[in-house]
Amino acid sequence: MERPGQAPSREGDAEAAAAPVQQPLTGDHGVFNNPLTADVDGTQCRDSTLGVDGVKWAFAPYFRDAVFGPHVDENITLSRWPSLYTAQHLLYDCKTANDCPKRRTHIANVVSQMRHQKECVELIHKREKATGSRYDIVVKVRDNTIALRPVVPEKLFSIREVVLKHCNWWGGVHDKVMALPREYLESSLGATYPSMLGVMNDDPPNPKYHQMTRAENTEQVVLFTLTANRVPFRQMEFEIGDRAGADYLPFVDGRCYPSADPGGEARWCIVSHCKDCWPSAPWTYDATCEIAVTGQEVPPPGGTVANRENASFEQTLAVPDPERECLKPIYR
Repeated sequence: MERPGQAPSREGDAEAAAAPVQQPLTGDHGVFNNPLTADVDGTQCRDSTLGVDGVKWAFAPYFRDAVFGPHVDENITLSRWPSLYTAQHLLYDCKTANDCPKRRTHIANVVSQMRHQKECVELIHKREKATGSRYDIVVKVRDNTIALRPVVPEKLFSIREVVLKHCNWWGGVHDKVMALPREYLESSLGATYPSMLGVMNDDPPNPKYHQMTRAENTEQVVLFTLTANRVPFRQMEFEIGDRAGADYLPFVDGRCYPSADPGGEARWCIVSHCKDCWPSAPWTYDATCEIAVTGQEVPPPGGTVANRENASFEQTLAVPDPERECLKPIYR
């Protein structure tokens, strides 16, 4: 995001807010660790089936550049990741930590995600070179993100370190959204993919990546990238007392909830505040539903929908409730 000039024209406004877009996958199918983050089962969530031209149209007039391409399977050396997603997979689908197809696939998808981030950094470099100007602020969000209220530009331009949410950090840092000054781009979003490759390929291992080899999840991978590169960061607590974060990162994880009627249009819901902290009210986006996940919070009364990937994993649809009790407050 470039800093707007004084009294810009409408065209200038578009340029000021413009940034490259890293579009998800093209081809026959996308790859999602959580199937409810996209319309993978034909539930007809609006804008979930956009093609290349549709994406450019949706981001107009701010769209500047993107990378479109099919999913690429990353080559993973499991022995270099003794802890990464081991607890999640070892008990269910692995003979050993190094003979674990689903764990390998899970890590490969994470590495692919970080490669996409690196490509987006390269798009920013390309745009800066073409225009002769430099971005001041970079904001990273996921493709299933819902903005509940506008970003306040003056507040965003005032940040001096990487800013993240402080919820669901799982021993690392929240990895869903991030705002950062341009000076830290290469050492944060641009550094995670080469760092993960370094963990797997450097021989002998680089001491710089020692902590990352012990990562148990993506949140810890992101944390160790920041600390290894001495990137200053701040975690905003939002509803726990720090309301300023709503001006920088008013974004919440979204889920596609299928229509109750055959052939009907589904809707996007926000996840519970126990899974992804919400910005302070008022909201300009009318969030009419939230999806609560059994095991993370005290479920409200009402109907449930089984996770399409695992029928025993229950999710509950409810009206957004910031007072819902979380079962694992330590991660809040």
